[in-house]
Amino acid sequence: MRRATLAIVIIMTAGVAYGAGMCECNQPSWSSMRFRDCMETKAECVESCGRPGYSWIENHDGCIGFRKRTYEKSRASLKTHVKWCIFHEGCGIYAGDTRAEIGGLRNCFMVRESHNKEAKYQISAHDDATLSDVIDESVNEIRAETVENFKWVCEHEREGATMHRLLARNDFGAIRRLYEGRQQHNPNARNQLAAASDSYLRHLVTNACPPVEAERKRERPFEGTHKQ
Repeated sequence: MRRATLAIVIIMTAGVAYGAGMCECNQPSWSSMRFRDCMETKAECVESCGRPGYSWIENHDGCIGFRKRTYEKSRASLKTHVKWCIFHEGCGIYAGDTRAEIGGLRNCFMVRESHNKEAKYQISAHDDATLSDVIDESVNEIRAETVENFKWVCEHEREGATMHRLLARNDFGAIRRLYEGRQQHNPNARNQLAAASDSYLRHLVTNACPPVEAERKRERPFEGTHKQ
């Protein structure tokens, strides 16, 4: 009798311990089950609950499960973060006229948004096709926003003639550095050329950059050395 009672106590205690952590997948049949009944191994949990929008949690007794994240997939939010990573943080989309690999771009975005959990979730949760489309849209918008800032460098900063000379030498790197240098005061403009291929940079210089020559320093008139 004592053994039977002890067995019942052990079973009840185990039930309480395992029941303290529930399988928090968004399925009634899972959420009502205890951790070890719901998933014996991490592999089973991945198979049953491993969907975007869920993150790992660990119960007090070491059972592994998933908990629904507070973030929801949002294409609009993804675009906001991707665009910021390009024009503000300078994630370069092109090498010359060749677009960078999607994996490398995703990694650049993740690094630049390392401080922002929601941004990292959006960047990692969307597939390559969606991310690629969002990059294309962001690039087109940034290019349109770059035109007036580029023109400002050519006219206001009187670098137009220099830009044209650099273009004649196909020195696109120097054009990018010159633009960035003249826009250092503006964090929303200085890295905008990260969205520009070399072909688009040629278009900017040709069509949005009056060849204004830099002003020369005014020389003092020659007074000679003759003393009165």
